[in-house]
Amino acid sequence: MANTKVQSEQIEDGSITADKLADGTIVAAELANNAVVTAAINADAVTGAKIADDAIDSEHYTDGSIDTAHIADSQITVGKMAANSVDSDQYVDGSIDTVHIADLQVTTAKIANGNISTAKIADNAVTSAKIDTNIDIAGTFDVTGATVLDSTLSVAGISTLNVSAIIKSAGTNDTPADLSFWHTDASIASGDDIAVISAEGSDSGGSPPYQGAKITFDADANWDTGTSNYYPTNINFFTQDNSGTDTIAAGSRLTIQSDGKVGIGTASPQALLDLTVPQAKTVTSGSTFAELGKTNESSGYAALQCEIKGGASAAVRKWEFQTIEQGVANAGIISFQPSGGNVGIGTTSPSKKLAISDGGAQGIELSPQESGVSRIFSYNRSSNAYTPLNIQGEYLTFGTGTSNAERVRINAEGIAFNGDSAAANSLDDYEEGTWTPTIGGWNNTTVKTAASQNGGRYTKIGSLVTVSANITWNGTETLSGGIIIRGLPFSSNSTAGYRAAGAIAGFTGVAGNNNYEYFTLGMDAAKDYLYLIQARDDSYSHSPTISNSGAIYGITFSYHV
Repeated sequence: MANTKVQSEQIEDGSITADKLADGTIVAAELANNAVVTAAINADAVTGAKIADDAIDSEHYTDGSIDTAHIADSQITVGKMAANSVDSDQYVDGSIDTVHIADLQVTTAKIANGNISTAKIADNAVTSAKIDTNIDIAGTFDVTGATVLDSTLSVAGISTLNVSAIIKSAGTNDTPADLSFWHTDASIASGDDIAVISAEGSDSGGSPPYQGAKITFDADANWDTGTSNYYPTNINFFTQDNSGTDTIAAGSRLTIQSDGKVGIGTASPQALLDLTVPQAKTVTSGSTFAELGKTNESSGYAALQCEIKGGASAAVRKWEFQTIEQGVANAGIISFQPSGGNVGIGTTSPSKKLAISDGGAQGIELSPQESGVSRIFSYNRSSNAYTPLNIQGEYLTFGTGTSNAERVRINAEGIAFNGDSAAANSLDDYEEGTWTPTIGGWNNTTVKTAASQNGGRYTKIGSLVTVSANITWNGTETLSGGIIIRGLPFSSNSTAGYRAAGAIAGFTGVAGNNNYEYFTLGMDAAKDYLYLIQARDDSYSHSPTISNSGAIYGITFSYHV
């Protein structure tokens, strides 16, 4: 037929059927636009074989004209869809399930940020089998707004968890970020680990896991419902050393108890700070448990080194504190013996309650109660002998009784008594000694030759001198003037008008004259000799008669200097 010879109005509806047309007799060029409508096409009359490749595109069909009933399984493939041709508003919910998604077809590059939320993940949909055994987090892991992880995250089978990240949670200056570990056990008992942070890794052979350190948080009491909103919890720190033994299993290095007590070397601290050294009490070598005041300098700084030393008996077990200077072989020792209660400074073997030594030899020792008396010793333990003791200060006082009333004061003027500190009343001198008396005349220096048993002693207390003597002679010397006794240890006080007197117990070879009845001794101011005086009731003389031999026995004389 020639073109346009038969028009649509010349053909009755339904007069041309598919069985009256040979295959290929009607081509697209012989059909006017809109000449074939859906009512003129039998169901299933148009098949894929009758449609040329790329013959139908989106402008050749109306919305809704192609539904899922007209698309056979597997007819639409990735190769038949242009990039980005299918988006979320072109498929109904549930039309794409896991059966229609091939493995590895959905990658992170095909998922926009924020497209997957917890509401789009079914419970238990993410399992360890769906998580790669190597998880690398590099960057920021942001859980802003999250307050509770209300499920159990089980990542069994993961061999490596590499985290290089900042874990960021909601927080402001007034409300800091929290990282919480939630123990979901409904019945936490005393001693249960609530959370554990463990540092583990592989060795050089690649054999994991090996534990290097851990931190545990354990309940310090049963967490009973209704008893409290606050439950006691301890924190324990464990480390592995290079000893070849499991030191993590041996116990914590540091423990912070729920009551605030801190233990180093013990999991059961008995005080606010408890330092415990793992050493047997019989070990005599020192174990250092602290060094205080050190710096990062290699030399020249001072530090306090604290050691504990054991021994065969409690009496010799002690603490020692040494002041050390880095790089210098010196040590100032303070030693405590808990058993005997002794303290040593500069000595490791204090024999008294307090011993201060210059290296274990000479020193000061204090014993508060020894035979009922408190004592201070200046003693040299090396030579087992007492040594001089010097106490120096502006002045020293000694008191007695419950009121500590001052009884003795030692000051620059001397010794004062009973609180009297006036210089004039201070005892500033004490001296004892011997003196050799001679008898002669005052007009010259001639004296009688001394006989046996001639001699004397003196005592000086402050300004008062007391002398005593036996005076014996045996000689023919002629004496001139009054008779005097020389050889005194001190001259008398020089105050004008000063006089002193003494007594004679007995005598021989001395004779009075002019009816003088007795003999006595006298002294004037600023003199270093005594007068031998003969006297009676109304008169005295300095000139008794002295024989060539004689004795004056037991004189006693006191005077001021």
